[in-house]
Amino acid sequence: MYLEHLDGLKHNKEVKKPDGHDVEMFMRFFEELDMLIESKQMDKNKVYYMFAYYLLVFDSHRSEFNITDYDSGCWKHFKNIVIEMNKIKNK
Repeated sequence: MYLEHLDGLKHNKEVKKPDGHDVEMFMRFFEELDMLIESKQMDKNKVYYMFAYYLLVFDSHRSEFNITDYDSGCWKHFKNIVIEMNKIKNK
């Protein structure tokens, strides 16, 4: 359901907004990917190829979601993977 919402945002379609739990689970998935990249168990270019589309759509619309502790440091790995995927995108 959450990926459907991100596709709707990207293509200006009206889709039911996900609840906070869906948003948090989405972000946790990317945090786990960042930890796998850091531990050299996954290649960041492969992660970009497979998953970055939805991550970058989410990041460009992040202000639409109520992520109360985003700036508290709790989402360090999420922020890191956003930075890394944007670097690859901008190459």
